[in-house]
Amino acid sequence: MISFRDTDFISATARVRALENRIIGEKALRRLAQASGPEELFRTLASLGFGGEGLSALTFEEALSRELQVAFDEVERMVGCEQFGRLFRLKYDAHNLKVFLKAGRLPGYPVQKALSPLSRLGAKEMEEELAEGYFQKIYPPMGGAALRAREQLYQTGDPQVVDLILERAWLEGIAQLVREFESPFLHQLVTAQIDIANIRIFVRAKRTGRGQEFLRGCLAEDGSIRRGVFLAAANSTFDAFFHALEHREYEAWLAPYFEDITAGSSLSGFEKACDNYLIHLIREAKFTAFGIQPLAAYLLAKEAENKAIRTVVASKLAGIPAQEILGRLRDSYV
Repeated sequence: MISFRDTDFISATARVRALENRIIGEKALRRLAQASGPEELFRTLASLGFGGEGLSALTFEEALSRELQVAFDEVERMVGCEQFGRLFRLKYDAHNLKVFLKAGRLPGYPVQKALSPLSRLGAKEMEEELAEGYFQKIYPPMGGAALRAREQLYQTGDPQVVDLILERAWLEGIAQLVREFESPFLHQLVTAQIDIANIRIFVRAKRTGRGQEFLRGCLAEDGSIRRGVFLAAANSTFDAFFHALEHREYEAWLAPYFEDITAGSSLSGFEKACDNYLIHLIREAKFTAFGIQPLAAYLLAKEAENKAIRTVVASKLAGIPAQEILGRLRDSYV
């Protein structure tokens, strides 16, 4: 069992607090959204300390990846625990497995462009183990899920099965990994990620008329909401599911969108509320004087920053008005 003492991270927490001041938050995102054009957009982004001089649409994605890689490397050095890094990087292992599996079925799939450098494994190592079907470096449960996903992809020809199977494998993988830690915060964080993912899957599935069989293959174990609750609600009304959320913290965040969900309206508000709940959860780490909580929260805050910047830049380049862009953004950690 991996146990951390809060006092082990006094200096690390101080360092993270300083780094948090550089996170691009709501005010800065508003400036980016209101830029007059691409030149001003990238100049403003560089002035905020992101990407450096010469940042452009051609170098932007590389700068995003580099920024996140630096954050992960620095925090992992502070923690000094390989399993901590694995817990937060497993999603990127899953992402790269998805890329390789789809590339094997879809001619012309942009493998190198799509791969994430945040995976713990190099592309060659992952490709070799996937080809051999014997996993030493890939997390074994994740490797097994990848083989199942590959089989389903060849049977159905539907790339979505790869996403669904490996998304579940990632969630169940972090649930298994977090059992090694004596950290209530990490356990709470992983449980919330699983619950929110399952809620999203259920709502989308029910809206598209998919039933229990589909949900059995997609819903992850180990959330605080039992899979049986979702499966029972699949054959009932949305109201039955909303009732199951009563007295849970998620209800306050999602209830304003229950009518939209039921009426078949846009799910954008619901999706945004799901993300905002997770931001709210990691914000609680701000009240921790020192410990592992601020370090874990900082990694997730940097991921959220990455998504927000990508949203703004892609929207600006697509000519979307500033007000509409701002409406798409999630709450900021800072």
